[in-house]
Amino acid sequence: MIDKSFNEITGSDIQRLVDERVPESRILDYKECINFKSIDEKLEFLKDLSSLANSIGGYLIYGVSEERSKEGKPTGLPKETVGVNVSEADSIIQQLESIARDGIEPRLPDLHFRAVAINSTSSVILARVGESWFKPHYVSYKASSRFFIRTSCGKMPLDFQEVKNLVIGSEELPNRIRSFRNERISKVLSGETLLPISEKSPIVVFHIVPVSSFRMKQEVDFTKFSTNLQLLPTATGMQHFCRMNLDGLARYEVGGTDSRLYGQVQLFRFGAVEFVDAFTIADSDSIPQRIVPENEIEKNLLTWMKSSFNMFKTLDIEGRCFCFLSILNVDGYRLGDTRSISLGLNFTTDRRHLFIPELEVDIADRCESAVKPLFDAFWQCFGFSQSKNFDGAGESLWKFY
Repeated sequence: MIDKSFNEITGSDIQRLVDERVPESRILDYKECINFKSIDEKLEFLKDLSSLANSIGGYLIYGVSEERSKEGKPTGLPKETVGVNVSEADSIIQQLESIARDGIEPRLPDLHFRAVAINSTSSVILARVGESWFKPHYVSYKASSRFFIRTSCGKMPLDFQEVKNLVIGSEELPNRIRSFRNERISKVLSGETLLPISEKSPIVVFHIVPVSSFRMKQEVDFTKFSTNLQLLPTATGMQHFCRMNLDGLARYEVGGTDSRLYGQVQLFRFGAVEFVDAFTIADSDSIPQRIVPENEIEKNLLTWMKSSFNMFKTLDIEGRCFCFLSILNVDGYRLGDTRSISLGLNFTTDRRHLFIPELEVDIADRCESAVKPLFDAFWQCFGFSQSKNFDGAGESLWKFY
């Protein structure tokens, strides 16, 4: 919809949606006005929020009118920005938050509102609803007790069996995604890579799994790569080759006199991406250092995420992702942070393989701020409380990536 994080969206971005006549969709809904004087109007608002949370999330934009057909029916196409008075925006948001808090059960865990100025006197109210892992949510206001889901045609009520399926799917989905990661790590450890990797070599493995890959039947359109192979990210930037395989599209990177595998990227048919890097932590054959270069690891992860998210947008893959970092064969390794070494803080890992807890992030989020929990956990594996590469606002210092 808009290639920016929620907090970066501006009035110009909203106006572009209108100018380009971007239609409503499964993740986008326009509302001309905000008026919650009647019970029906409040119920409609709560149905909109809960239907997005029960689906793949999305945006509500209050202050954009819709075009009408000859019969007077809304077409789903934006007509113009009408906005609300700037001076009233904060109180409107407080009202929206209160209605949402008291009218949906269980409470929505990922709901945000913002006033976005479109000129000196008017703002639109932007609501972002993330896909929920606590679904299904139901409208509890005035004992309504109804469940809704959003499709490309709008919100739809759910019957008993559909609610039951949503409950089961919500409980199983995260475990299915984690099982995929575990299965792929087992294959890397057993040598099932495009080219052999030494079984003792330190390896960084990073998985980015769009939730939609497991939520629905999703097939990547590989024809989009026929004229643009650069769309597929690289793992190390070394000499590389691309090929189709049973899993999807792969890029493998080789180097050295023996043309060993330095890295590989696998784009799976259902949209998940796997990075394998056997180069960044590689020791010299003659002088093993047993050092993990934390700065290079962080830069690589940011680069992989941003290039993958750009690819997802081209492939029309949206919504939230699970990101998994695994670092294999690093027992006894330490970080190369010279500041800590000079203070005598020479911590080493206490296990051979590091399986860092997943990071959940939206494809539209700013990677530089979203990755902090993941990077902090990475440093904690080596005895530190958090990554040292973030500023006071929680932004990564690697802004040039």
